[in-house]
Amino acid sequence: MIFITKQIVDSWVYMGSIRFLKCRECGAEYTPIFKYICEECFGPLDVIYDVPTDLSRDTFSSRQDKTYWRYFELLPIADKNCIVNIHAGFTPLQYAEDLGTHIGNLKNLFIKNDSVNPTFSFKDRPAGVAISKSREIKLKAVGCASTGNLASATAAHAAKAHLPCFIFAPSDIEKVKIAQALSYGAKFVAVEGTYDDANRVASIIGDSKGIGIVNINMRPYYVEGSKTLAFEKNTQIVPVERPDTIAKSLAIGDPGDGVYVLKRLKQYSGIAEEASDDEIIDGIMTLAKTEGIFTEPAGGVSIAVLKKLVDDGFIEKDEKVVCYVTGNGLKSTEAIISRLPKLDIVKPDVQTVSAMIT
Repeated sequence: MIFITKQIVDSWVYMGSIRFLKCRECGAEYTPIFKYICEECFGPLDVIYDVPTDLSRDTFSSRQDKTYWRYFELLPIADKNCIVNIHAGFTPLQYAEDLGTHIGNLKNLFIKNDSVNPTFSFKDRPAGVAISKSREIKLKAVGCASTGNLASATAAHAAKAHLPCFIFAPSDIEKVKIAQALSYGAKFVAVEGTYDDANRVASIIGDSKGIGIVNINMRPYYVEGSKTLAFEKNTQIVPVERPDTIAKSLAIGDPGDGVYVLKRLKQYSGIAEEASDDEIIDGIMTLAKTEGIFTEPAGGVSIAVLKKLVDDGFIEKDEKVVCYVTGNGLKSTEAIISRLPKLDIVKPDVQTVSAMIT
């Protein structure tokens, strides 16, 4: 989220285009340093920018840089030399004609396909910004609390930055889920319990040892990376104890900004829907069969919810719609195994095989 201000106060410290950090609850202001919680009310802090008046859409669209770092002036990094760039962003905005027809004759449906980022999810955006900021403020190590995509994105950027990386996650997570992160050299801290337990431990360790936990104590900077999805889209043309869902990347009992998402939903008269496991799988399979995009369960949620909103009349056929697909299905193949056809084994006989193919 971007807040723009023209007020000038001498005591504020400039760091690039950052003006200050501001508490989302009480409005207290802080120098943009290694801080993420308000000292007055313990509310979360947001980055407030001093945006140059000459910036425009044309400023960014004319640049040759094909990564999200083309929006440098709207990201919280002062020194470009501190940027950790693995060439994420500027992913395809794909017209989804066949999917639109299948769901309900939608004429202007688009897929923002972030599953083709370097580590195969949109998490490359916030992780890249948080790791770059960690480098800028000279932290000696980084990490995250994650069950999958963020772990991979954090570990990849840490490897590029030559920083030690620690991944905090529940001990019962399938090793295949963190194989990608471990391949980059990250250390796995297996915490007995739920994701929220791992998150709590990561928070305490990060603060006590000065480790940049990207989605906790680096969160004011981390969240800034995600907004580049919207920037790109506009340039090319939104607690449960143990959530039970195949969309594991969404199975967070107490999401960091959950309460604020609900506030914004109410503020702007938004609509929210839910999807069952079967509906999520249908969404995955439908997207793959109509548009050739293989998404993880979180992307299946987008498609499943879109279908519900169309069926219930909330989305008209001529509306322009963008569905965000944020992760690659190769990371969660177990979600659809039961829906795939069984293999028919045949002998290596041409005539036998030929008879089967009609």
